[in-house]
Amino acid sequence: MEENNQKTKKSTASSIVKRFILFLTITGTSLLGLFLIGGLVMQTLRSDAVYIAIIIKHYPATIGLPLSGFAAFVLVFLLEHSRGPIEFEGLGFKFKGASGPLVFWLICFMAINTGIYTLWTREFHSPVAEKILEDLVSEQIKQVNYDRRLHNCIDKIRKQGKVKDKQKIKDICSQRLIEQINRDISSSVSSD
Repeated sequence: MEENNQKTKKSTASSIVKRFILFLTITGTSLLGLFLIGGLVMQTLRSDAVYIAIIIKHYPATIGLPLSGFAAFVLVFLLEHSRGPIEFEGLGFKFKGASGPLVFWLICFMAINTGIYTLWTREFHSPVAEKILEDLVSEQIKQVNYDRRLHNCIDKIRKQGKVKDKQKIKDICSQRLIEQINRDISSSVSSD
Protein backbone atom coordinates (compact mmCIF):
# COMPACT_ATOMS: atom_id res chain seq x y z
CA MET A 1 0.00 0.00 0.00
CA GLU A 2 2.80 2.36 0.95
CA GLU A 3 4.55 1.55 -2.34
CA ASN A 4 1.43 2.60 -4.32
CA ASN A 5 1.29 5.92 -2.41
CA GLN A 6 4.93 6.62 -3.27
CA LYS A 7 4.32 5.84 -6.96
CA THR A 8 1.25 8.13 -6.95
CA LYS A 9 3.25 10.94 -5.33
CA LYS A 10 6.06 10.51 -7.85
CA SER A 11 3.67 10.51 -10.81
CA THR A 12 1.86 13.59 -9.41
CA ALA A 13 5.18 15.40 -8.92
CA SER A 14 6.29 14.34 -12.39
CA SER A 15 3.00 15.58 -13.84
CA ILE A 16 3.37 18.94 -12.10
CA VAL A 17 6.93 19.34 -13.38
CA LYS A 18 5.85 18.42 -16.92
CA ARG A 19 2.99 20.94 -16.81
CA PHE A 20 5.36 23.62 -15.49
CA ILE A 21 7.87 22.91 -18.27
CA LEU A 22 5.01 22.96 -20.79
CA PHE A 23 3.91 26.36 -19.46
CA LEU A 24 7.47 27.73 -19.60
CA THR A 25 7.96 26.43 -23.13
CA ILE A 26 4.72 27.93 -24.42
CA THR A 27 5.34 31.24 -22.67
CA GLY A 28 8.99 31.45 -23.75
CA THR A 29 8.22 30.56 -27.35
CA SER A 30 5.36 33.06 -27.48
CA LEU A 31 7.53 35.82 -26.03
CA LEU A 32 10.32 35.02 -28.47
CA GLY A 33 7.88 35.13 -31.39
CA LEU A 34 6.46 38.46 -30.19
CA PHE A 35 9.99 39.82 -29.77
CA LEU A 36 10.96 38.81 -33.31
CA ILE A 37 7.75 40.17 -34.82
CA GLY A 38 8.17 43.37 -32.79
CA GLY A 39 11.73 43.75 -34.09
CA LEU A 40 10.52 43.26 -37.63
CA VAL A 41 7.80 45.89 -37.17
CA MET A 42 10.25 48.34 -35.59
CA GLN A 43 12.72 47.92 -38.45
CA THR A 44 9.94 48.45 -40.95
CA LEU A 45 8.69 51.56 -39.15
CA ARG A 46 12.22 52.97 -39.11
CA SER A 47 12.10 52.68 -42.90
CA ASP A 48 15.55 51.21 -43.14
CA ALA A 49 15.63 50.67 -46.90
CA VAL A 50 18.34 48.04 -46.86
CA TYR A 51 16.51 45.94 -44.28
CA ILE A 52 13.20 46.26 -46.13
CA ALA A 53 14.88 45.36 -49.42
CA ILE A 54 16.33 42.20 -47.89
CA ILE A 55 12.95 41.22 -46.46
CA ILE A 56 11.12 41.80 -49.73
CA LYS A 57 13.67 40.14 -52.00
CA HIS A 58 14.40 37.21 -49.69
CA TYR A 59 11.03 36.77 -47.98
CA PRO A 60 11.16 32.96 -47.86
CA ALA A 61 14.52 33.08 -46.07
CA THR A 62 13.90 36.04 -43.75
CA ILE A 63 10.32 35.23 -42.76
CA GLY A 64 9.58 31.75 -44.12
CA LEU A 65 12.41 29.82 -42.45
CA PRO A 66 11.84 31.11 -38.90
CA LEU A 67 8.09 30.68 -39.19
CA SER A 68 8.43 27.17 -40.63
CA GLY A 69 10.68 26.24 -37.71
CA PHE A 70 8.11 27.64 -35.31
CA ALA A 71 5.26 25.85 -37.13
CA ALA A 72 7.15 22.54 -37.00
CA PHE A 73 7.80 23.06 -33.29
CA VAL A 74 4.13 23.80 -32.60
CA LEU A 75 3.04 20.75 -34.60
CA VAL A 76 5.43 18.40 -32.77
CA PHE A 77 4.70 20.00 -29.40
CA LEU A 78 0.92 19.75 -29.76
CA LEU A 79 1.10 16.21 -31.10
CA GLU A 80 3.36 15.07 -28.29
CA HIS A 81 1.29 16.62 -25.54
CA SER A 82 -2.07 15.56 -26.94
CA ARG A 83 -1.16 11.95 -27.89
CA GLY A 84 1.82 11.14 -25.70
CA PRO A 85 5.47 10.44 -26.53
CA ILE A 86 6.37 10.41 -30.21
CA GLU A 87 7.84 7.08 -31.24
CA PHE A 88 8.17 5.77 -34.77
CA GLU A 89 10.20 3.45 -36.96
CA GLY A 90 11.41 4.07 -40.46
CA LEU A 91 14.25 3.10 -42.78
CA GLY A 92 15.45 0.53 -40.28
CA PHE A 93 15.69 3.07 -37.45
CA LYS A 94 13.63 3.20 -34.29
CA PHE A 95 13.09 6.63 -32.74
CA LYS A 96 12.08 6.75 -29.06
CA GLY A 97 12.50 9.16 -26.18
CA ALA A 98 14.05 12.53 -27.04
CA SER A 99 15.05 11.44 -30.55
CA GLY A 100 11.42 10.92 -31.64
CA PRO A 101 10.28 14.55 -31.34
CA LEU A 102 13.63 15.81 -32.66
CA VAL A 103 13.51 13.71 -35.83
CA PHE A 104 9.81 14.44 -36.30
CA TRP A 105 10.52 18.20 -35.97
CA LEU A 106 13.28 17.88 -38.57
CA ILE A 107 10.94 16.03 -40.95
CA CYS A 108 8.20 18.67 -40.49
CA PHE A 109 10.68 21.52 -40.91
CA MET A 110 12.12 20.05 -44.10
CA ALA A 111 8.63 19.32 -45.50
CA ILE A 112 7.43 22.89 -44.88
CA ASN A 113 10.62 24.38 -46.37
CA THR A 114 10.42 22.10 -49.39
CA GLY A 115 6.89 23.37 -49.95
CA ILE A 116 8.05 26.98 -49.65
CA TYR A 117 10.95 26.36 -52.04
CA THR A 118 8.73 24.58 -54.55
CA LEU A 119 5.89 27.10 -54.56
CA TRP A 120 7.81 30.36 -54.22
CA THR A 121 8.93 32.18 -57.35
CA ARG A 122 12.69 32.46 -57.70
CA GLU A 123 12.79 36.06 -58.89
CA PHE A 124 10.92 38.89 -57.29
CA HIS A 125 9.55 41.49 -59.69
CA SER A 126 7.01 43.95 -58.40
CA PRO A 127 7.01 47.44 -59.91
CA VAL A 128 5.22 48.83 -56.85
CA ALA A 129 7.68 47.32 -54.37
CA GLU A 130 10.65 48.34 -56.49
CA LYS A 131 9.35 51.94 -56.69
CA ILE A 132 8.85 52.01 -52.91
CA LEU A 133 12.38 50.70 -52.35
CA GLU A 134 13.81 53.18 -54.84
CA ASP A 135 12.04 56.05 -53.07
CA LEU A 136 13.20 54.85 -49.65
CA VAL A 137 16.81 54.54 -50.77
CA SER A 138 16.65 57.92 -52.50
CA GLU A 139 15.27 59.58 -49.35
CA GLN A 140 17.92 57.93 -47.17
CA ILE A 141 20.68 59.06 -49.51
CA LYS A 142 19.30 62.62 -49.48
CA GLN A 143 19.13 62.54 -45.67
CA VAL A 144 22.70 61.24 -45.37
CA ASN A 145 23.95 63.89 -47.80
CA TYR A 146 22.04 66.63 -45.96
CA ASP A 147 23.39 65.46 -42.59
CA ARG A 148 26.95 65.28 -43.94
CA ARG A 149 26.72 68.75 -45.49
CA LEU A 150 25.16 70.16 -42.31
CA HIS A 151 27.92 68.63 -40.20
CA ASN A 152 30.63 70.04 -42.50
CA CYS A 153 29.05 73.50 -42.36
CA ILE A 154 28.82 73.40 -38.55
CA ASP A 155 32.50 72.35 -38.32
CA LYS A 156 33.55 75.15 -40.66
CA ILE A 157 31.69 77.84 -38.65
CA ARG A 158 33.03 76.49 -35.34
CA LYS A 159 36.59 76.61 -36.67
CA GLN A 160 36.10 80.23 -37.73
CA GLY A 161 35.04 81.00 -34.14
CA LYS A 162 32.72 83.88 -35.11
CA VAL A 163 29.54 82.32 -33.63
CA LYS A 164 29.53 80.54 -30.26
CA ASP A 165 25.86 79.54 -29.81
CA LYS A 166 25.35 75.94 -31.03
CA GLN A 167 21.72 76.45 -32.00
CA LYS A 168 22.54 79.61 -33.93
CA ILE A 169 25.31 77.75 -35.81
CA LYS A 170 22.86 74.97 -36.71
CA ASP A 171 20.24 77.51 -37.85
CA ILE A 172 22.78 79.35 -40.04
CA CYS A 173 23.93 76.08 -41.64
CA SER A 174 20.36 74.86 -42.17
CA GLN A 175 19.49 78.13 -43.89
CA ARG A 176 22.58 77.91 -46.10
CA LEU A 177 21.78 74.33 -47.09
CA ILE A 178 18.17 75.18 -47.91
CA GLU A 179 19.35 78.05 -50.11
CA GLN A 180 21.88 75.78 -51.81
CA ILE A 181 19.26 73.07 -52.42
CA ASN A 182 16.87 75.64 -53.88
CA ARG A 183 19.64 76.92 -56.20
CA ASP A 184 20.40 73.32 -57.27
CA ILE A 185 16.72 72.69 -58.00
CA SER A 186 16.26 75.92 -59.95
CA SER A 187 19.45 75.30 -61.99
CA SER A 188 18.36 71.74 -62.83
CA VAL A 189 14.89 72.97 -63.87
CA SER A 190 16.32 75.75 -66.04
CA SER A 191 18.79 73.41 -67.74
CA ASP A 192 15.99 71.00 -68.71
